[in-house]
Amino acid sequence: MAFIQTLRKAGITKPLVAIGGVKLEHVKTLRKYGADGIAVITAISQAKDIKASTKALKEASGCNH
Repeated sequence: MAFIQTLRKAGITKPLVAIGGVKLEHVKTLRKYGADGIAVITAISQAKDIKASTKALKEASGCNH
């Protein structure tokens, strides 16, 4: 998370996507620090309720579609 913030503070304006180890509790902070998107696999594929997990991740990321 700090790496994304460091890149933004350094003036990087290209889209940044957080990949690897992203969990629901990380999403809002990643977006706050400047991540344009997130990529998840385990957070969905290993969820007990895939539909609920997907919905929660979308809501946390601010995704409207």
